[in-house]
Amino acid sequence: MSSQSLKPKPVRGPLQPHAPANVGVVVAAPQIITESAQASMHPETAFWGLEGLKVHDLSALRFTKGAPRLQGGAADVEQATYVCEGNPPVVVAVKMVRMGGQSDRRRLRAFFNELRVTSGLDHPNIIKLVGFAEDDRAGIAWLLFPWEANGNLRDFLSRGLWDLPERVALIQDVAAGLDYIHRQQPPICHGDLKS
Repeated sequence: MSSQSLKPKPVRGPLQPHAPANVGVVVAAPQIITESAQASMHPETAFWGLEGLKVHDLSALRFTKGAPRLQGGAADVEQATYVCEGNPPVVVAVKMVRMGGQSDRRRLRAFFNELRVTSGLDHPNIIKLVGFAEDDRAGIAWLLFPWEANGNLRDFLSRGLWDLPERVALIQDVAAGLDYIHRQQPPICHGDLKS
């Protein structure tokens, strides 16, 4: 496949629902601003109301052979196909929190917090949580998001020479998503905005 065919076409407002460009803007490691909300996050209560999003059978996730594993600060991301009975298969980005070490408890609490916060978000400029997998005995703490063909915003921008109108539209889309999370009660701080 030529590099020309991989180059995304510039569109007005690539993160807008009316002109999608398949760019993922994930609310990475969101943090609820109030300390009392943070302190109330316990593993035994983390999944209340989220049972419908839980992947109970890990064989429903079929990891894409040869796909690169992308690494972040505390998690890796891999591409997989999620086959859920009664639904069409969907290609997902599986964010896998790295477990094994002294920081496990902190990372698990961050996972529970991100799960709870992202599951309640519904905005066209914020990627939607598809599901999660958790098994503390096996060291599994995974979040599933739709796979975005053009990668994250940084990857998307690095692949093209975008004119000023497209860049302004992207900034407006990111600002709209941030405005949405900041208006939540309690407000949500992104905490890891890049690009």
